[in-house]
Amino acid sequence: MSKEIPPILNSPAYTNGGVLFIAWDESYTPDTRLPFVLVSPFGREGYGSTNYYDHSSLIRTLQEIFGVTPLLGAAQTATNLSELFAPFGISKVERASNGVVRLTLAGLTPGTTNVVLASTNLANWPPLTTNVAVGYKMIVTDDTATNVHRKFYRLMRLP
Repeated sequence: MSKEIPPILNSPAYTNGGVLFIAWDESYTPDTRLPFVLVSPFGREGYGSTNYYDHSSLIRTLQEIFGVTPLLGAAQTATNLSELFAPFGISKVERASNGVVRLTLAGLTPGTTNVVLASTNLANWPPLTTNVAVGYKMIVTDDTATNVHRKFYRLMRLP
């Protein structure tokens, strides 16, 4: 895998909105749970699920992504892998030791304009920054958060 994965992650197919699924096929132990890894800018960062999925879940997810119907075989009743993907929004908020806040925006659509709003009182929401997404994730910083104990953030996509 150390030789095969880097070329995939550097390929145009991956860098232009791709997803890499790594699924193990079988187990030789009494514990039949198998590792499954999703690598994608669409994935929820640092997330691990305890839900049970099988190969039909992957098939259903791929059919839903590509709009292929009807759902095949056991994919008709399988749970899709949607919980593994990051929804549009702020997926991580980190405060540095100097008070600056770093926000990870996820689920973006390249070419769309997004506005990060910030509030200290939940009544007023002035824009912190406006950016055109160049990828599916983006990091922005709030240098004005150094003087406040608590600040709230939200993300809006402009039409």
